[in-house]
Order: sequence, then structure tokens, then C-alpha cells
Amino acid sequence: MSIALVLLLLLATASMPARGASPGPPYKGSVVYPYGAGVTTACARNVNREPVSPIWYPSTGRGLFADVAVAVSCPSAIVPGHGGASTSEWTGSWYLAVPVHLPTRAIAHSVNATWAFSWSHYDTYSVTRNCSGALATGAVYGYLDCNVDASASFYLISYLYDATSAVYYVSPGFFPSFYNFSFAYTDTSCTPGCNRSSYSSPSGGVTNATSSTTFQYALSSPNASHVWELLVFASAHTFASVSTMYQNFVSVVPMAGIARVGFDMASHGKGAVLSGIVVR
Repeated sequence: MSIALVLLLLLATASMPARGASPGPPYKGSVVYPYGAGVTTACARNVNREPVSPIWYPSTGRGLFADVAVAVSCPSAIVPGHGGASTSEWTGSWYLAVPVHLPTRAIAHSVNATWAFSWSHYDTYSVTRNCSGALATGAVYGYLDCNVDASASFYLISYLYDATSAVYYVSPGFFPSFYNFSFAYTDTSCTPGCNRSSYSSPSGGVTNATSSTTFQYALSSPNASHVWELLVFASAHTFASVSTMYQNFVSVVPMAGIARVGFDMASHGKGAVLSGIVVR
């Protein structure tokens, strides 16, 4: 069982909100648990941490995420003989339990929940100096791995939940998700004999995007007197890093550069919006 599913189960058993019809916002009786946390190491301190804290509003059905992460290379990140990294990482999420009312005078055959997403992102990097070094005298095995990375991601999962019977209903198809990254690396591996490889992807500029999806939960003779909930987990993640890692190498000159990543699902009307729940 996944961590997200376990958390959704805990959320469902803990909340048990009052039932109510929810064809669209406002989603009265909804329970929201937001979370946001970030970690930085070495020189990755010039970070605009959480411009907008993760949140979802039952009054509008709109959820927000936003973060900017920056990592810069610096001597303090490098441990002699091993190397190190300057990194910035952030994760934001929210858990929802939205009441769903099934009709008592007719048999419901399905529950359809529609989401609309709009966001912008960028992931850029620059390398001002590549790394270099030499295998230590007498050493047969060793490596020198240098990387600069910038990435942003988002995903949302959803289940219809019969809280009275503790039964989950899953929609067919894929959960909506997004992942984008830019990176460059130079790796030297000696096993014995040394081979050097390198690669750089395009450094991405600002991109705006939209998408939508409808979760369709098929029902078979459901009990309308039970407590029904739409359980949702959404998460966004940003990561920026400049690293130089090595073993059995000497005269190492670390990679120098900067990585920047931004994810905006909050400003200028952007967001993850639960636009409607339709019972048929």
C-alpha cells in the first residue's frame, strides 16, 4: 500500500465530515490538510521559499502551489576526498476529504469529479566551469561525477470512498501528473581504465500549461445512507542542485554553476480547481 493511500485512509477515518450535495463549489464540510517543507544545503540559501503556502479552498475548489529554488556552487559544499553538493528542495501537498451526497430516491450509477489545472514553470541552469581531476597514483578504481540539475513536478490522485464500509473506488486511466527537468553532467569512471562521458539537456525557459481530467467512479447498488467522500492527495516538488562527487581522484576542480527552478500554480488565476462533482 502506498504512503499516499495510507495517508488518505487516515484522513478519511479521522474526518468523517457531514454529507452534503457538491455539484460545484462551495464544497461545504470539506476537510483540508496542507503541508509544505523545504531543505537547503551549502550555498543554496538565496531561495524564495514558499511564495504561496500549499492550500485548497472549499469555497472556490481552487488549490495553490508555488515555489522558487536556487542552488549555487561554492567551496564550502565540497568535502576533501569525497565532494558534495549545494541543493535546494521543496515539497508542498494537501489532503482533501470532500463530502459526496448520493440520491436516496434513485440509484446512483457513477460519481464524476472534474479537475482543471493551470500552471507555469521554468528549470534553468548554467555551467561556468566544468570539473576535472586525475585518478590517484596507485588507484585502479575511482570516479568523478559532476552534475547540475533543476526539476519541477506535480501530481494528483483521487479516490471515491465509502467511509461507512471502508471501501475505495478507483477511476480508470491515469492520475494527472507533470514532470520537467534540465540537467548537465560530466562523469569519469575508472573500473579499471577510465572513461569520460558528458551530456547537457536544453535549459528550459518559462512555460505556461493547462490540462483537465475527470475521475469517473462506477457504482453498483451503493447505499445512499452511507458516508461518501472524495479523497484527494496533490503534491508539488522543486529541486535544484550543483554537485561534484568523487573517490580516489586528486587535484579535483569542482563543477561551478547555478541551477534555478520555479513552479507556479497560484498567481494570475492559476491553480488546481475541482470544478464539479456530478452524481449520475
